[in-house]
Amino acid sequence: MAQLNPLARLISDHQQRTGESYAKIGRRGNLSRSVVHALANNPIKAVPKPETLAGLALGLGLPVERVTIAAQRAAGYNVYPATLATGDEIVIAHYHQLNEADRRRVADFIETLFTRTDDS
Repeated sequence: MAQLNPLARLISDHQQRTGESYAKIGRRGNLSRSVVHALANNPIKAVPKPETLAGLALGLGLPVERVTIAAQRAAGYNVYPATLATGDEIVIAHYHQLNEADRRRVADFIETLFTRTDDS
């Protein structure tokens, strides 16, 4: 059996825990059965639309952030927790290849973008 991508794993784990069908998950999240089936069974080549992720999160009873991160990872993005004051996570390609000092510089730079008070 092939290893599931992170988004498919969330759906599969939910189904194993609850016994719910794709249709039931979809109804709760206002998604079609075929959309939920596709997310669970097809390779994720691009991150789905925010509305789709929000619906899936609702259907699975999970925070939208968790579903979004799973979708980003399924699409091949590296997602790393940042040490931003906001506690937000950031997505940066090749972040894992940076040394600790450079990772801190990246986090500091991004934090300054969130705390700017002017439009420059």
